[in-house]
Amino acid sequence: MTPAPSPRALLVGGLGGSGTRVFSELLEAMGLMAPALVNRSLDDLIVSTMLSDSTMRTGADPQKMTHFLTEFKTYRSGQSTEGQIDRWLLALQRTRHPILPQKRSELLARFEQWSTAPGIRFFKEPNLHLFFPELLRADAELKALYVVRDGRYMAHSNNRNQLERWGDFFGLSNRLAPDEAQFRLWAASGLRVQALWRKFGAYRIRIVRLEDLLMNPSATAESLLEWLDTGLRLPEPWVFQPASVESRSIQHPGKPEWEEALQTLGYF
Repeated sequence: MTPAPSPRALLVGGLGGSGTRVFSELLEAMGLMAPALVNRSLDDLIVSTMLSDSTMRTGADPQKMTHFLTEFKTYRSGQSTEGQIDRWLLALQRTRHPILPQKRSELLARFEQWSTAPGIRFFKEPNLHLFFPELLRADAELKALYVVRDGRYMAHSNNRNQLERWGDFFGLSNRLAPDEAQFRLWAASGLRVQALWRKFGAYRIRIVRLEDLLMNPSATAESLLEWLDTGLRLPEPWVFQPASVESRSIQHPGKPEWEEALQTLGYF
């Protein structure tokens, strides 16, 4: 493959159920380039295979992190070899998203088109927020978007994948009540990214609220375009109607001990 010049690229992460899929829809509607291979949640399946080894986050084997950072930069730059793509497709055979062998040529053609197209790419995989610091240090062309949703809603989210997978990373006891564990994960994740925002600066990291997008999609999109500094402009008229917003109301106002985290992350 002959890749286009390496463009700036955007990482998109957040807790499952926070609205990362809606922001994927928004970014594509804004003119950014979506990943070549996604699931129904619009997660980048290639990135998912790269993050499948949860021990990489523990730091027990630094070589795993080094390999991931090198592999991701090659992928996001559109320079992956056919052999690398075949290894990713083979890895997907062992997941919930197997690729039929007869689809291989179709997928290779899709990667070829994706890797040579000009424009700014985005990579949406909820777990990516756990790797923001390493990725941003390794690649000056990257920016990171963290999607957050009201913690009182997230405490009752049915999506507990990250809690089960990364609870230990955040020091969460498996003896906590489900709503308490989910809220603490929400708070710890959000506060961690907030600290990264202070460290890397507003130019590199942006924290966005799903509620702001749903209330005013045009203003949210314009603000993101200005931050991305892409030169893109929204067409007029521009209407954004997300296809994937779960409309379950907050079940209760939360607990008194939650107020500090809610206020710090803009929800009180």
